[in-house]
Amino acid sequence: MEAGRRVKEPEPGRIQAVCRLAGCPAIFYGTSIAGAAVLLGLLRLSMEKEGEMLVTGTGQPHPAAEEKFALAPADPETTVALLVLTVPLGVLSLVGVAVGVSDPAELPGFFVVLCGIVLMTVLLMAVFFAFTPAAYILDAQGIRITRRLVRPVFVPYALVKNVATQRFAGPPFAIVRLGSYPPWGLFGYFGRFKVERLGWIRVYATSWKNEMVVLETDREPYFLSPAEPQRFCDALRTRLCGTAA
Repeated sequence: MEAGRRVKEPEPGRIQAVCRLAGCPAIFYGTSIAGAAVLLGLLRLSMEKEGEMLVTGTGQPHPAAEEKFALAPADPETTVALLVLTVPLGVLSLVGVAVGVSDPAELPGFFVVLCGIVLMTVLLMAVFFAFTPAAYILDAQGIRITRRLVRPVFVPYALVKNVATQRFAGPPFAIVRLGSYPPWGLFGYFGRFKVERLGWIRVYATSWKNEMVVLETDREPYFLSPAEPQRFCDALRTRLCGTAA
C-alpha cells in the first residue's frame, strides 16, 4: 500500500443490508413459484381425474347412468387476471430493493409487508381454484356441478323448467357480484350475480365465448358452459322427459 493513501473498507452494516435486499426478490419469486406450482399440480391432478371419468363412445347411455360433460376451455381473461395479481408483486419487490438500498433500516418492515401480500395472494388464488367448476354430471336425480376442492352444487330435475342455449357478445354487466365474474375470474366463473336485463343469475362456467346453456328454474337461472352445449342439452332434455313421464 502506498504511503499517504487510505483504502476505504466497506461498512459491515451496508454489506448485510445488500445481502438481505438481494434475498428479498428471491424469496418473493420462490414463494410465488412454489404457490403456482402447487395450484398447477392440483389443477393437473383434477383434470386427469376428470378425464378418466368423461363419457366416451357413441352409444346411448341408460337414463339412470351418469353422464359427465367437460367444460369449455377457459377464457383468456382468466390468465390476464392471474397476471394482474402476480406482476404488481414483482414490481413491488423491485421498488422495495430500491428503497432498501437508500435506507436499509426500512428493509425489515417492507419485507414483512411483502410476505403478507404474497401470502394473501396465494390464499386468494387457492380459494378461487377450490370453487371453480370442474365438470357437469347428469345422474338419476339431477344435475351435479362438481368443483375442484369443495362440495358440488346440485340442481334437481324437478326444479328445471326449461333448458336452452344462448350466445352472448360478452358477459352482461354485473351490478352485484357475489363470486368470480368476468373479466376478473380466476380459473373460471362461479357465484350469484345481479346483471343487466337478466336480474339475478347463478354462474358455474369457464367461458362466455361460445354458447351458454341456460337452465331456467323456480329460482334464478343457471348459466353453464359445457364444451359440447348441444349434446349436453339433448342429454338433459331426454332425462327431463323421462322424469316427467
